[in-house]
Amino acid sequence: MNTSPSTAILIVGMHRSGTSALAGLIGKLGVPLGDHMLEPGSDNPKGYWEHREVVSVHERLFAGLGSRWDDVRALPENWREREVAREATLAISDIISSDFSECPMWAVKDPRLCRLLPLWFEVLQKRCVRPVVLFMVRRPREVSASIEARNHWQPLVGKLLWLRYMTEAITASSAFSREVLLYDDLLADPLATVLGALAKLGIDVGEWASARQREAVAGFVDVSDRHHVSLGLEEPATKIDAIAESLYESLVAVAHGDNDWKKVEKVVLDFDREWSQSGACTDAVADMAARIELRLRAAETENARLSSELTAQVRWSEDAQARFELLQAQTAEMSSKLTAQIRWSDEAQAERESLQAEHAELSSKLAAQVRRSEDEQARFESLQAEASELSSKLNAQVRWTEEARARQEMLQLEKAELSSKLDTQVRRAEEVQAKCDALLARCAELSSELIAKACQSDEAQVRHDALVAQHADLAARQLRYEEKCGRLERDLERAQQSIRGLSLHLASSEAEATQTRTELTLALDDAFHERSRILGELERARTAGVALATELRNVYASTSWRMTKPWRSVTEYIKRKTGRASNSTGKLP
Repeated sequence: MNTSPSTAILIVGMHRSGTSALAGLIGKLGVPLGDHMLEPGSDNPKGYWEHREVVSVHERLFAGLGSRWDDVRALPENWREREVAREATLAISDIISSDFSECPMWAVKDPRLCRLLPLWFEVLQKRCVRPVVLFMVRRPREVSASIEARNHWQPLVGKLLWLRYMTEAITASSAFSREVLLYDDLLADPLATVLGALAKLGIDVGEWASARQREAVAGFVDVSDRHHVSLGLEEPATKIDAIAESLYESLVAVAHGDNDWKKVEKVVLDFDREWSQSGACTDAVADMAARIELRLRAAETENARLSSELTAQVRWSEDAQARFELLQAQTAEMSSKLTAQIRWSDEAQAERESLQAEHAELSSKLAAQVRRSEDEQARFESLQAEASELSSKLNAQVRWTEEARARQEMLQLEKAELSSKLDTQVRRAEEVQAKCDALLARCAELSSELIAKACQSDEAQVRHDALVAQHADLAARQLRYEEKCGRLERDLERAQQSIRGLSLHLASSEAEATQTRTELTLALDDAFHERSRILGELERARTAGVALATELRNVYASTSWRMTKPWRSVTEYIKRKTGRASNSTGKLP
């Protein structure tokens, strides 16, 4: 809560008393009035100068208490202790915090303040804000006349409301600083009247009001704003009139410096006594008026709703009339188009019969083409099966060729191995032959020596026998080597013959495989070309069928076709009656 010292100017007064003019002047002098102001209205084009949220809080409080701004009855007893009053207290405190917490001086205006001052004093005292009250007072006859012109009420009702507002504000503000301003003085000299009243309350706005603000104030209030003038010469017609005039005169005295509030409070007591005597009747009438007002507002709401519905109905009727005229024009146009369409439908019927004949011919051609396509498809599938079989044979032949090539390579390896072994055996045989030749030479030499030494001893004979045996053994071994070499040569010859046979068979197989591959390739090419040709013919036949079907659908879906359906039915009926139905190309759709 803000505890810094500040001053709140509470502008009070009955509706239509000039409170808006006073608040506007104070605002133009630079005193803050809040950030959310009500928009000007037709009955107050210069603005109400009322805080929107403050007015909303006041109206909710009145509604919660079962009252309204125009209710002449006193508020219920202990109304400040009710929950709705506590809610209003919190709402007012929130408004002060949001809009005026940083302002050393600010003002708030709403005629309803007259009846709710106790609540505001409570909030301001809790926030340590100094309240001062400015009474804006206008002659009650003028106020009632203004209300009568605006709300069409009896003058006595306006005077009762004036007394209720003023007496409650006077009673509630008795313990606080307050001053009275007269509407007549405000119109005569606006700036001096406002500055004088504020100065009496210890507020000197003139010190910090700029020249531009003073200029704005000078042109803000105009005598032409006053529409109802009373000279005060009329005699009071009722006791209420007399009390109202007496209270006004006592407030005029205070405004002009008398400052005798006791006279004012005495008149307030007179009103309270008068109200206590006739208040029950007034309360009953006011309660009835409140009920009537509620019903009137409900009726106004219903009337607004009905008026809105009537306006909408009128617009709908105008639109319907326009649509009816448009439909009439469209009907005439459609009638003309129908006549032309009937002529066109005759031509369309002839064209349809021609299209039906063409469709039958194309259907026959399409059926023949489909049969040819099926034959070509069967032939293509047969060629595919034959090609698959040839491909399988080719794969088997290729595998056999690869196996023969592998066997040939294996035989070549065996041949090379046998050739190597033969070369080794030949070298060994040559070595043995050389050894045999050497041994034979040695034997010959020994024989010569033996012959020469025939007479040697038995030892020499033994040696000779050993050598002879050795020679015989070598000769046998040589014979075996020669036989083995012969066998190897024969094996080698057979291997070479086998290799030559395999080579010839391999060459023959490769030639046969090449021929088979060539034949398969040619057969596959022929099959592919034949398939492409068949598919092309099928696509052309399908395109022709689709185009024909589309054209027929367009004819059947056209407006002329639908519009001439009765005519075609009549024509068909006539044909059947005359016996020509048997020559019809088909039932018309």
